[in-house]
Amino acid sequence: MKVNFDFKIAELDGRSQANEKAGVFLGQALGRAMVNDETKIYKFLDWGRKISTGQILDLDKADQETLKKFIVDDKTMPVIVKGQLLEAFDNKEKEAKDGTDKNKSGR
Repeated sequence: MKVNFDFKIAELDGRSQANEKAGVFLGQALGRAMVNDETKIYKFLDWGRKISTGQILDLDKADQETLKKFIVDDKTMPVIVKGQLLEAFDNKEKEAKDGTDKNKSGR
């Protein structure tokens, strides 16, 4: 699944926050993660670099679950950010089930 986190975080009323990109929040959180697993260290570093620069992540099912769990468990991101990050996954899963891809860029 290709997931694009290069979108602006929206306030609860739907207005975008100025220059607050979801990928920047997630990339910074991944970069600050305290993990003791060498594989996760390299994955988190790679993912953080990519999404912080607006690149699309191409994740297999195991990596999707790893990243979702990280988002849910992270103590530094507010719920308004976590929810929209998880919605990015939900939207891609819905598109896959419906056979549609509304945004070919990966959003």
